[in-house]
Amino acid sequence: ERMSNQSTDHVDVAELVGMTISPWTNKARWALDHHRIPYTFTLFTPLISVPLLRYRTGRWSGSITVPILFAGDSTILEESFDIANYAEQKGSATPLIPDDLRDQIAEWNKKSDAILDRGRHISMLKSLKDDDLLLAWSPPWSRIVPWIAKKSTTQVINHILAKYPVTDEDPMQLILETLREIVAHLKKGQGEYLVGDRFTYADIAIVLSFQMLTPASDEYWPMEAGQRASFNLRDLIEKVDDGSELLQILTTWRNQILDRHFEKNLPDRQ
Repeated sequence: ERMSNQSTDHVDVAELVGMTISPWTNKARWALDHHRIPYTFTLFTPLISVPLLRYRTGRWSGSITVPILFAGDSTILEESFDIANYAEQKGSATPLIPDDLRDQIAEWNKKSDAILDRGRHISMLKSLKDDDLLLAWSPPWSRIVPWIAKKSTTQVINHILAKYPVTDEDPMQLILETLREIVAHLKKGQGEYLVGDRFTYADIAIVLSFQMLTPASDEYWPMEAGQRASFNLRDLIEKVDDGSELLQILTTWRNQILDRHFEKNLPDRQ
């Protein structure tokens, strides 16, 4: 459970349900933290947490996904971008989604989701082929009996793959095309921010999309070594002629955004 490190009297305390290593959850958290929105954080466990969330949201059919924000005013929001918009309306800091840039920011968020969807798909398939990665995704208590841990984690991963299908013949190709588009856009705009001359939610969305390709260090979003290995797709990117250059430009830009705009000292980040 966490609270923003700065009180905001006019905003009721909300509850964010999510996963600490999920880029979608961390998009929402970054926006909430930026705007000093007080909230508690509840950890979501795949499959296990679903029945209670169905009851709380009133959604008895269809997929339950996180993050979900239960706002103090009885609002329930189920998408990172919607949560960021809520923070924009209720918060007090500089805008992340200014009205004149909203459409551009929404497009970058779609590109972020496209990278994340395909990165997750590739990472999950990769984990199914590696016993060490399967164990890394299993709850620590279950690893006492490795074969049970691997079997149950395999079931969870297959559930995730079925829940979030990717139909592209070559998912990595779309990722690479989007990375090239990001690099071209940054070069065109002198390389500081994606939209205009300011930090926006577009930068948050694209920075978090890299967590499924080349995760940032644990000082930002901690994860186990096996989970980091699962998400690390650098070897696939480096197979193409311009892959190393793309990674160098994008990780340098990502690290600059984190250094300037990510607050590491907030309580209970983990």
